[in-house]
Amino acid sequence: MELSKEKMQNNDFTGARKMTQTAQCLFPQLQNISQVLTVCEVHCSAENKIGGYQMDCYGILQVHQSDKGESIKKQYRKLALLLHPDKNKYAAAETVFKLISEANSVLENQTNVPSMTRSIEKLLQKLVELIIAKALTKEVLVASLEIKTSKKL
Repeated sequence: MELSKEKMQNNDFTGARKMTQTAQCLFPQLQNISQVLTVCEVHCSAENKIGGYQMDCYGILQVHQSDKGESIKKQYRKLALLLHPDKNKYAAAETVFKLISEANSVLENQTNVPSMTRSIEKLLQKLVELIIAKALTKEVLVASLEIKTSKKL
């Protein structure tokens, strides 16, 4: 465990993860080993860049790309409880907590986009209907005025 902590302090999260996994296999009763392992896994996922520049939010939250909404929220809450800096005193716990919060925010915004798009489309449709109704009303009024004025002449 001490070697894992040392590797974490040196930002070698891949090495720390391997050592922690080995320690977990050899000594499954070790306290807080799952917290250390989760810290390492989140950091390793954060190092994976999608398209060379965007962090792997699904990997950071340890969910599948097909997961949506509630399952992502549930996993975020689980990780937030496990990795909160007040409960997790290991090196880089605060950074990991920020990473999972940012990843959750990104994925939450992505899942809201389709519903926002549908809402905007509905509003635009109503606006078009109102414009058409107003135009038709205006045409009817103009036509009725023309009829009234032609009768007077």
